[in-house]
Amino acid sequence: MPGFNSSAVLDYQQVESSEAFPKVEPSAHLSAAEKRIWRILVQSMSHLEFSELDRPLLERYCAITMLLRKTMRHIQAKGTMEDGKPNPWLKIHERQLSLLQSVSHQLQTRPILRQYQRQRIIDTRDLVSTG
Repeated sequence: MPGFNSSAVLDYQQVESSEAFPKVEPSAHLSAAEKRIWRILVQSMSHLEFSELDRPLLERYCAITMLLRKTMRHIQAKGTMEDGKPNPWLKIHERQLSLLQSVSHQLQTRPILRQYQRQRIIDTRDLVSTG
């Protein structure tokens, strides 16, 4: 903004730059499959700029995703009904999906949350530029 040198605006411009944030690498203890999930998530959500503070949630996201895959294999192998009863893995799958949704919400990976985050940044910028 011409003639306006607020430190808030300068801070915002630094945050907006992707060079300001290093990529968070997967933890060494994760399996190869979990590391692959990690990299896909971090690369596809690069505008969110994950930090070390996000590490526990990212690890949990990867672990739950792997558990969901295993659970789906059990369900696919046996079907949704077993001996006339619902497959017990369906309840486990439902709980895992709930956990993944919770972690996704905390990481703000869902499209609606990303839109809300972008809108908050825009609103903040408008407040700084008018005030």
